[in-house]
Parts: sequence; structure tokens; C-alpha cells
Amino acid sequence: LLRFLYSDDFKAVEDMLSSQTLDSGAGSSGSTGDAGGAADDQVPLLQSILSVSHKYEVQRLRSWCEKMLADQICVEKVCSILCQAHLLEATQLVDACLSFIKDNASKVSVTAEFGRLGKDWPEVMLKVSLCLIGVSEAQAIDAVQAQKGVGCKRKRDDQE
Repeated sequence: LLRFLYSDDFKAVEDMLSSQTLDSGAGSSGSTGDAGGAADDQVPLLQSILSVSHKYEVQRLRSWCEKMLADQICVEKVCSILCQAHLLEATQLVDACLSFIKDNASKVSVTAEFGRLGKDWPEVMLKVSLCLIGVSEAQAIDAVQAQKGVGCKRKRDDQE
């Protein structure tokens, strides 16, 4: 990563990804497939790079990571990628994940990761629900605002 920061050349990052892929064994990739492969091994590393690029505000690397992660979306990884994209406000990646979920709803909705979204990531689950029914967040602003206020403490009626 330091080599990228000093050179602004993605070759160092791509070499790092390639070496990890070779270390973990060759396999087939499939951005819409159910089966993993060597490319699936890149997802955690790409998520780490996305996190670091967000933290240090390296926009070019961040955009590149979003694109690379969007190419890695699969049934097993989409929820994990979506949650991180939501957390890091990576809107293009969020949109790619939501589009994938909408196109593959019958496969994604039966995974354990999808089942945990409602409990662990209620705001993300609301986004998924809105996407599945074809309603934008702008159209459902009241629902989105209500969801954001869920974690806030309410005043007790007798304290007003």
C-alpha cells in the first residue's frame, strides 16, 4: 500500500492481490456465481484496502477498491460487502450490492448472512427491503429517518 501511496500506481496493489491469489491456490472466479474460488480470497483483502483508503481519504484507491469489490460480488459475499460499503459510505458499491440482491433475491434471501442483516444491520436491511420493492430512499424518507432514530433514547412522558 505504501508503494501505491508513493507512486500512485495500481500495479503494486494488483501484484499484492495476485500473490495472495497464487498463495491460496488457483480457482475460478464468478461475480454472480454461487461457488467461490481464488478471487473470493481477494474479498477480505480488498475490504481491508477499502477501509484503509477510506480512513486515509485516498479517493483514487477507494474508487478502485469499490470497482474491484463490485466485480467480486457473489451470493455468499454480497451481505458482507454491502454492510462494509454502507459503513464506509461507498455509494457505488452499495448500489452494486443492492442491484445484485434484487437480481438474485431468491438465492441471497436464503443465506444465513441475509438472515442476520435484520438483527445486526437494521438500516442496511431497510435499504435492501426498499430496493426489493422498488422504492428509493428519497421516496421513503420518513421510513429512513425513523430507522435512523431507532437507536436514540426517547424522553419519558413524565420527564417532559
